[in-house]
Amino acid sequence: MDRAGQSSQRVPAADPLDYGDVRPGAEFLPAALSTFVGRRQERTDLVGLLDTSRLVTLCGSPGVGKTRLALEVAAAVVHRHPDGVWLVELAPVAEPALLPQVVATELAIREHPGRDLLDTLVDEIREKGMLLVLDNCEHLVEACAHLADRLLRSCPRLTVMATSREPLGLMGEWVRRIEPLPVPPAEEQSYESLVAHDGVRLFAERGAATRAGFELNPGNARTVADICLRLDGLPLAIELAAARLELLSPAEILDQLDERFRVLRTVGRAGPAFHASLQAALDWSHHLLSAREATLFRRLSVFAGGCTLGGAEAVGTGGDVTREGVIDLLGALVSKSLVYADTGDAETRYRLLDSIRHYAADKLGRAGEEAAARAAHCDWSVTLAERAEVQLASGTQAGWLRRLDAEQDNFRRAFEWAMATGRTDVPLRLGGALASFWWLQGHVAEGITLLDRALDAGRGEAPRLRAKALWGAAFLIGSAGRASRALPLAEQSAALAETCDDRATGDRSRNLVGLLSMCHSPVDALPLLEENLRLARDTDDGPLLGASLCNLASALFLVGDPSAARTHLDECLDLARRAGNRSLVAEVLGLLGQVALAGGDYPRAQNHFADALTMARQLGERGEEAVVLSWLGDLARGRGDYDGARMLLDDALALARDVGRPFLVARCLCFLGRVALAGALLDDARACFVESLEMARRLGLSYLGARCLLGLGEISRIDNDLVAAQAWIDAAVMIAQTNGDRQAMAESWLARADLARRHGPVESARALGHEALSLQQIIGDRPGIAVSLEKLAALAGPGPDAVRLFGAAQALRDEGGYARAPAATADYEHDLMVVREEFGGDAFAVAWAEGLSLSMAEAMTYATRRRGARGRPSSGWASLTPAEHDVARLAGEGLTNREIGERLFVSPRTVGTHLAHIFTKLGVTSRKELATAGGSQRPR
Repeated sequence: MDRAGQSSQRVPAADPLDYGDVRPGAEFLPAALSTFVGRRQERTDLVGLLDTSRLVTLCGSPGVGKTRLALEVAAAVVHRHPDGVWLVELAPVAEPALLPQVVATELAIREHPGRDLLDTLVDEIREKGMLLVLDNCEHLVEACAHLADRLLRSCPRLTVMATSREPLGLMGEWVRRIEPLPVPPAEEQSYESLVAHDGVRLFAERGAATRAGFELNPGNARTVADICLRLDGLPLAIELAAARLELLSPAEILDQLDERFRVLRTVGRAGPAFHASLQAALDWSHHLLSAREATLFRRLSVFAGGCTLGGAEAVGTGGDVTREGVIDLLGALVSKSLVYADTGDAETRYRLLDSIRHYAADKLGRAGEEAAARAAHCDWSVTLAERAEVQLASGTQAGWLRRLDAEQDNFRRAFEWAMATGRTDVPLRLGGALASFWWLQGHVAEGITLLDRALDAGRGEAPRLRAKALWGAAFLIGSAGRASRALPLAEQSAALAETCDDRATGDRSRNLVGLLSMCHSPVDALPLLEENLRLARDTDDGPLLGASLCNLASALFLVGDPSAARTHLDECLDLARRAGNRSLVAEVLGLLGQVALAGGDYPRAQNHFADALTMARQLGERGEEAVVLSWLGDLARGRGDYDGARMLLDDALALARDVGRPFLVARCLCFLGRVALAGALLDDARACFVESLEMARRLGLSYLGARCLLGLGEISRIDNDLVAAQAWIDAAVMIAQTNGDRQAMAESWLARADLARRHGPVESARALGHEALSLQQIIGDRPGIAVSLEKLAALAGPGPDAVRLFGAAQALRDEGGYARAPAATADYEHDLMVVREEFGGDAFAVAWAEGLSLSMAEAMTYATRRRGARGRPSSGWASLTPAEHDVARLAGEGLTNREIGERLFVSPRTVGTHLAHIFTKLGVTSRKELATAGGSQRPR
């Protein structure tokens, strides 16, 4: 009879627990694939307990349903936790030390290099109202207890619910023992009473899903009740039994259970009753497998966190299991509920529930296959990592990043097994291959730890393996901001690679040496980077050539040679596009945008940045996305869109912290400081510059430090603390001169010119302004030229020269879209007003129009006329070089030659030479006359 014609009684539906209004946060829990049966009282009690208790642990035997019950309870209390309910699955985690990393990954919290990850977790969730579900803690009890205790003590709005086979043992912990589902006793016969038990109802629901048309009725209810009774009401065992309805009737299933229990007792399985019951269900299910299905089933137990079809083929193949047959065997295991197929991503993943995996692992060991399967898993892990490394270098990493994310637990398991069994080549190979992945995804601290262990254990391994692992360690340590520690490792890698004729690793290591050196001093790194490029041209390694071109271009850009930088970047862009390396294309477009931005070509910069941002997002390169957002923020500042700049820079800063890029964090803070300074938000600006400066000093980013120092100097000048301003600017000058950073030097001369306007000599201010203008013309800094023209106009005194320079500067701003910062507007308007009032109305208008009509080249010529062949007169204060101005000022303050040399980082003999030139140019014969001459130049 079909379903419509059946007259049998149906199972009463369970009353759903009233969850109330489910608020955002449930999306952090996995979606249930089947209905939840029973445990209404447990759910109600636990929901109430979580209202008053901040640590609740669900304890019980394997297969009792702790996880599923925890998820149901968590879903019921979502509305109490405005910041969400989060599940952290701990079953795949083998190393207690990795617990903070796993929790941080699940909560999308990125590590901060150089900082304890647990401290970062505390800071990130300190004020969050959230429920954290720690699932399967039994193998990490001490680590989980430490984590829960620290978080609960520091985060007053946090609640923790754990599932474990034993309590965590903390003060204030409420432990709830989860018992098996109720099942009817053997003497109970009434259909109504039989179907009221949760165990029977669970079998009925799962059975109906397995075999169409199956229903409980008075004829089979007692048989089903006996199955549940024999299985001790354990949900996992019941579900496995119900899955057999596809092949067997309830009576046949009951007969199989009888036989299997007798076999278990015959082989003398010892242990608690609930272990025996679960073992009986699993052994019975395993007994129904074919020989080839059983072989693949036990081999799958070596995976952590599941595997793809390719992984199953690599590890499962052997003996009577062929590679071609694996997919059909997997399908059979999935249909028999021993393997789960997760189809949510682009590539299906197959996984065993934890209890089933342990069962399969026991079978693997008893079959004498564990060593071979572990070795196959290890080899598969290394092969996958090395294959992915090639793909990441080719710039096609979007899918590979997701895949490597999914396989992290497998890589960790392979690493640990190899370390434990003395296969020290494997950790070196894994570490060298995964370094780029760890960097891209923000797992820098874990990568450094594993590589340190691998290098220590693999001291006797082949030089080729050690050289590559040393490169990986240097790369990660350098990206974590410890360039001084990374540099010798990179040099060791290059030297070791040379001994074994590993040119690829040697070239990469030399490139890294150049990159790390550039952080300290771009100008000193130039010869090494140029040599690296020459060597790269002799290879067929496109990614290496691209990296060499980018590194050299970056250094050239930092020292103020945008033309040469652009030439190398154009070549690199063509190379990357021909190779289809979209990652390199995105990086080069970002660098070209930076060059265009520095030169004042804002439309071109905008286009380059927009293309780079689109490509970075398509590739999933969150680090490159943060880089581009930071420069877009600086572009918005240059255009005067300060709100937009702050939004872009805040997004960039958050991403930079997320992916663990301390260099980028420091730059975003500096850029935010410049935005705040432009808006005269001095306290905000100072905080940003100070934090960025501290990071820059720690990371060795001297070129960034110079810009922070200039920002702090400008703040002090606005606050009228001229002594502090002079000290900040002097420090910036020294760094800029050491690095050969012409843009920073030009900004420093302008900053000094502003100070000289206040405390003289005035001619010194003019000379400094002209020095800045000269440098800006050389490097093509059009926004900077506009500023310098305005400074020189203010110093020219009332008259047509000043008006024309003001007009020329305004024409340059209008043409390029260069905004004048609100903080500088008051001084500018005052200077312009003075000129307007003293020079006259009609004459002013004529001179202004003449200035507006000047091209930039004409304006530069006009500004520098009458300054001689070198742009400087032969005598007087205007004839002094910037270095001579520094010596004159300090000598006028009474400092000795030695003290001046220490301040300016030059020798006393050099100071003496400068003083001799100064005396000649100014017509003085002593320090006293010099001080008097300097004082006469101060504004009155």
